[in-house]
Amino acid sequence: MNSGAPKIRYSAQRIGTNDWLHFDLPLEIDGAEYTLSGYEVVDATISPERFEELAEDGYPVLWKWGTWIHMELPGGRDWTGIVEDVWGEGSKLRIKIREWLGYLDGLTFTSTLWGINSDPAGLVTSLFKHVGSFPHGLKGVEVVGSTPTRVGTQSDNIAADRKTQMESRKSAWEAYSKPRKELENKVKKISRPYDRKITLLNRERRVLSDSWADAVAKKLGSSIVNARKALVTAKDEQIKVQRDQKESLVGVMKARIEDLSFQETPLKEAFDAAKSDYDAAKKQAQEDGGAWKVLAEDTPDCWKVLQDLAAAGPFDFTTETEYSDGAPILRLHLHYPALSHSREDLVFELGQNISEMPQVEVPVDYASEVIVLGAGEGSGDDTKTLRESIAVEDPRLRRNEVFSDPSITKRATLRAVGRNELRRLRAPVLIPEITVRGTDNVQIGAWSLGDIITVRLRNVPHFGRVVVKHRIRSWKRVGTNKAIIRLEPLDG
Repeated sequence: MNSGAPKIRYSAQRIGTNDWLHFDLPLEIDGAEYTLSGYEVVDATISPERFEELAEDGYPVLWKWGTWIHMELPGGRDWTGIVEDVWGEGSKLRIKIREWLGYLDGLTFTSTLWGINSDPAGLVTSLFKHVGSFPHGLKGVEVVGSTPTRVGTQSDNIAADRKTQMESRKSAWEAYSKPRKELENKVKKISRPYDRKITLLNRERRVLSDSWADAVAKKLGSSIVNARKALVTAKDEQIKVQRDQKESLVGVMKARIEDLSFQETPLKEAFDAAKSDYDAAKKQAQEDGGAWKVLAEDTPDCWKVLQDLAAAGPFDFTTETEYSDGAPILRLHLHYPALSHSREDLVFELGQNISEMPQVEVPVDYASEVIVLGAGEGSGDDTKTLRESIAVEDPRLRRNEVFSDPSITKRATLRAVGRNELRRLRAPVLIPEITVRGTDNVQIGAWSLGDIITVRLRNVPHFGRVVVKHRIRSWKRVGTNKAIIRLEPLDG
């Protein structure tokens, strides 16, 4: 181990008041992990008496969701996390520390994001403004970066305007039609007893008419036929009397109703035209998605909102923390385009700075197409389920895999997930992680998240010599001069 490596110190600070609780917590911890477009949870241990130790404010020093833990290096603060959980286990006190960005995960968004021709980066800023708007929310996060991408169309607003216009014209028509509707109700009330009587008489006439027809068919003789015909004629007269009586009472009103209906024609036609315009605008909003929106009534998760915006960008994001005597200085850096710098200047080779043989594997399955299913109902074969198919040209036989995540509600996120899954399935060789030690040529932290590095291995069982390019997804300090670098494959 390099004796000149920097000493890592862990300090504790009260969330909210920013009072210092401890400047050198004796944590047993491998070290913090730095992650691309994510956050990490660190496990630490400490002597059990710390479990009941109270700070001057009367609360535990290690207080769930009430204590910052900072990783301090001689060059400044390198990592900031939140005590997520504390529990005793045997002779040790276990602590789970969540990186500060992970505060979003599991936190319900209770406002509205409404983007029209908006930079997703600006919507991320709005997200953090909402998160910090509560008395005990995460405050002061600075969002750094922008993208040329624009999300959201005017379709929702246009549809809302058209709906307002339609409802206004409907109200005007309904107000004007009130006298007609009152007359119609009056006509119905007067007509009801006559209509019931006429219905009953018509039923009786049907029986008599059938009897008359039966007499004719069976040739029962003219006297019987004529008698039965007379009964039908008498019933017709009774029906006519009822109709005439009803007409004498409502005839004038029905004529007035026709006049009023004619006068309403322009208002009805205006409503019909406005409804047609609204239906067209609503269909357009459904087709293009309308505004890029997050609505409180859907109880969305803040972490999911950030991931959806990253997919829409598309951008990667990384965290930064800076030393301060008061409130932590926290920044979220948005990287457009995605971080993927080739680092030919860094050598990662077994026997030099790779300290132990890493796991080398190939994907269990191969696929040239991934069908990804998001939120919705059913299997994805119907229009209710968000569905995307991501495919590449490959001379081998076509094979596909189905990946489902019902929590995905945005199509851009679904595509991003599909591309990542297809990349993993098509990688010729996978090296999930490497453990490296610091050397003069490649010191710990000489790399950056998103860097594309070449890993060189010799005498790998079943593989022999392996030389593969992978992208750094995250990395973690182990002690002062060692690190675990987690990798992901490039497009196969």
